[in-house]
Amino acid sequence: MWAIKRTNGICLVQDPAEAEFADMPQNVLNDIVSARRARLREMSALIKQLSINPLPPELPVPEELQMEASLTEQMMSNINSLKKIPKRSDFNCPDWSGGMWAVKNDPVHRYRCHTGHVYTERRLADQQGESLEASIWVSIRMLEERHNLLLTMAGHAKDGGGDQPLVTIQQQRAAAMNRHIKRLKEVLLQLAHQSGV
Repeated sequence: MWAIKRTNGICLVQDPAEAEFADMPQNVLNDIVSARRARLREMSALIKQLSINPLPPELPVPEELQMEASLTEQMMSNINSLKKIPKRSDFNCPDWSGGMWAVKNDPVHRYRCHTGHVYTERRLADQQGESLEASIWVSIRMLEERHNLLLTMAGHAKDGGGDQPLVTIQQQRAAAMNRHIKRLKEVLLQLAHQSGV
């Protein structure tokens, strides 16, 4: 929509109140002051009216928009071409962990990687949160396995009349694992609370 606006096009979105994904049209309305909204039942009449009226004068497509459209069509970005559009960011692509570039002159604040993934700032934050949560769940699972293994080893040592200090050490290690598990679960609850889940 911002590309359409930059070339003097008309931005029309469905009223967020009735849209299936309200954030999409609402983001356009937030970022593009002149964007128009319409209810779905009004859309065809409005489009017909807009097509009858004289259109605003066409502006040339900025070079960076042409290049970005070309990169999107190719589905794989050339790193040297990509460097002409944005500046290097401090973020990595959530899909493949490579570096990302911040797109210049874009009020939506988008990021691209050279494999073609594109994220708005908000979507990047959401994706990072999801990846972080998944990583913590993996850590919890591994710690729980370690906890259970240590308790099993302590049980075998105890049943076999083994070394009592070894049994105590394994039990202490298992208790430490349990504390780490509880802390990580607390972190997950805090993340879920912060994201509004």
